[in-house]
Amino acid sequence: MRTFLWLLALASVALVTACVTARAMASPITVARPDGGAGFSVSLTAGISARTSGQSDTLTATANADVGPTPYWISVYDLTSQSELLSCGTGATCSVTVKQDSPGTQEYQAYVGDLPLPQSPPGFVLASSQVVAVTWYPRPACLPSGPCRLGK
Repeated sequence: MRTFLWLLALASVALVTACVTARAMASPITVARPDGGAGFSVSLTAGISARTSGQSDTLTATANADVGPTPYWISVYDLTSQSELLSCGTGATCSVTVKQDSPGTQEYQAYVGDLPLPQSPPGFVLASSQVVAVTWYPRPACLPSGPCRLGK
């Protein structure tokens, strides 16, 4: 019985060694991504320059390469509320619609990195965009007998 167990252990070691050797000899898989360092860059743009409260806007993050064949994601993050808005695992663009019902400013940033945990920026960031501030202005109040003026 001891001889059988010893032969079984020896066969297991030989099998593991053969698998490791075969894996090491296989050609490595390369992921297409931009040259130079991490190589990614990302920018973030807002769709319109002036908006009133209650109006929506589209934020578009644009990377310099498709993240699809890589383990990375494009994420759009709301810095003001500390929340992730959207993560895209394929393509070079990622767009999300934002809206605010009251006057104020929100700041947003885009990242290329690992898939973030909900409500957090990526833990591993390859590239980050500039911060984009989006301001919602008060809606104009129009009086029936006079011109419109800013107000509630």
